[in-house]
Amino acid sequence: HKLDELLKLIDIICEESPKRDKEKTLIFTEYRETQRYLVNELENKYGKGSVVVIHGDMKLERREENIRDIDATWMPFAKDGAIATPTTKRTSQRLFRENDNVRFLVSTEAGGEGINLQFCHICINYDLPWNPMRLEQRVGRIYRFGQEKVVQVYNFLNKGTIEDLVQSYFQNRLERASAAIAAVTGEDPEEIMGTLNGQLESEIDPSRIYQRAVVDGTLNKQSQQEIAEAVERAKRAYEIATQSLFRDVSSYSFDNYKREIATDLTLDDLQQFFEAFLTMHRRQIQRKGSFFEFLVPDSMKAMELPERYNNATFDRELAIRRTDAEFMALGHPFIDAMLAYVGSYDFGGLTAIREINAPEIAGVEGFLFIFVVSRRIAREDGDEYLFEMAPVFSTAEGKVDETALGFAMRYTTGSSASLVNPPDPTIAFQAVKKYLEPKAGIWDWDEDVEFIGVSWMRFV
Repeated sequence: HKLDELLKLIDIICEESPKRDKEKTLIFTEYRETQRYLVNELENKYGKGSVVVIHGDMKLERREENIRDIDATWMPFAKDGAIATPTTKRTSQRLFRENDNVRFLVSTEAGGEGINLQFCHICINYDLPWNPMRLEQRVGRIYRFGQEKVVQVYNFLNKGTIEDLVQSYFQNRLERASAAIAAVTGEDPEEIMGTLNGQLESEIDPSRIYQRAVVDGTLNKQSQQEIAEAVERAKRAYEIATQSLFRDVSSYSFDNYKREIATDLTLDDLQQFFEAFLTMHRRQIQRKGSFFEFLVPDSMKAMELPERYNNATFDRELAIRRTDAEFMALGHPFIDAMLAYVGSYDFGGLTAIREINAPEIAGVEGFLFIFVVSRRIAREDGDEYLFEMAPVFSTAEGKVDETALGFAMRYTTGSSASLVNPPDPTIAFQAVKKYLEPKAGIWDWDEDVEFIGVSWMRFV
């Protein structure tokens, strides 16, 4: 009987562990009914208060529970049991970690919402999900980041079933792909396989494979080919993604990654930009071992960022090894806020290097300056101010070109030009000022004009 085997396994774990009956065990099941059944059986044998649960209908957290004394939080569980006691996911996590009486966490959820359980290193999959990605998400709760002990994973599986056949084929293909990458990079194949599993979810629908196998009674050649191709695409995506600017690209398929977010820029480029930004705002970067720390510029205080960041790094491998790392890639709150600020009106954004497809004036290149000119109109009931955008296009030699301006303003999209060093804009800026002053009726340049930004443009 499956339950008997579970209880036997728990006894073995208890006997072999230095902590004896204080060892923490994470148990996953697919169904709420199975969860209730297991909780009742575990509480019958080990007592109420020995089990907490996580399932999809629970709220993530309630602030008052996070600050309540841990023993007082545990008492209702000891009195009424895990099923009858209303609670949240964070409280279950906290009790499982901090209260020695709580030996088991029975969960129906594979991952998400930041519920990390690295303090536990024993995982029992009582029901195996047929989707291999969900199985990996489960193990990732205790394994992927910051785990210091050898992780023990026990899977309850009926051998010879279609479920076993499908899972074995997925597992075999993933192991081969992970080994191929590891042979080149020197990384741990187990860690690579975890990432590949996450990537695979964007490449294939395992439910369709499984349902087809159930109908056919076997895993046919078409399904085997689909799995093999999906794993290969996940492998290619992994090889790109691990070099990307992004913190997490596991939800992108290979084609979407190439089309939407692939770039020649690297994390080193992003770090140089970041350092220049902080220098501009008179913020020093303090080195602290492998990490650095910095104060957030005053100009960004309104963006609801912390005052200081510690343990910051642009090193992806270091960020993976350390759970306390602030990985400064795209997707990190500060990096996203910095880029939003740089592109904002307050910073003087609208600055870029652009390549515009306009065959009519192919070969023309120059600067597009954007200004806002204010005009005061006197009225009987008071003065009124009008603000007008004033774009001007000039070559680097100072020749104002209204035809090129028309194309520059008409085509608001265009590809980023290959990395070039634009010429000095000083001559062009002086020519633009001379051109704009009589045209816009400017009396005082400092008072009447606000400079918004400049772009270097090339027409092809």
